[in-house]
Amino acid sequence: MKTKKVACPHCKNEITVHGSPGETIEITCPKCNTKGIFAFPEEKPTSRSTTGPVTIEVNNLEFAYPKSKKKAVNDVSFNIRNGEIFGFLGPNGAGKTTTQKIMIGLLKQYNGYVGLLGKNLKEWKTEIYNRIGVGFELPNHYQKLTALENLELFASFYRGKTTPPIDLLKMVELEKDANERVATFSKGMKSKLNFARSLINDPEVLFLDEPTTG
Repeated sequence: MKTKKVACPHCKNEITVHGSPGETIEITCPKCNTKGIFAFPEEKPTSRSTTGPVTIEVNNLEFAYPKSKKKAVNDVSFNIRNGEIFGFLGPNGAGKTTTQKIMIGLLKQYNGYVGLLGKNLKEWKTEIYNRIGVGFELPNHYQKLTALENLELFASFYRGKTTPPIDLLKMVELEKDANERVATFSKGMKSKLNFARSLINDPEVLFLDEPTTG
């Protein structure tokens, strides 16, 4: 809903008009009863930024699983620039998860080019995992550990500075359940914990697979 103030063409009285983009509203001046119409302009969609460094570069990406005659990913190309939020939309089996697994280094035998943080993905070693975060669709939490213990464990895997686990639990509104075993958590709570875990190393690039599940 938008609000605009217009002046009556007859008596110059200021009139407040409420409406939505593209909507035409009939108005009557409360002072002199002059009638008229006001058209709210259509809003143009915000275009993607064309400036800033490219964080992820994918060119002519192709991948087929062993023994499969069909390509799971077929000639996919795109760029993602610093600060952008980029999403894959498509039906089941379209190759969304496969493409993401390639970008995070889990699937190696692909054709085409993948660049990550200014470097060919094939040139990165394990140090790349200190700079990216990953939230898997089906995360493996340690069920017998508490939420806090899970995050502390994963924080110990990183060489650099990590975000305090309790701060992440507060961010996802799980601080009251910090000392509860994950086995008692609902699916939604586990999804929140999974998201918190993906941010433990304060990543430069964050990959999320089915982030709204749960």
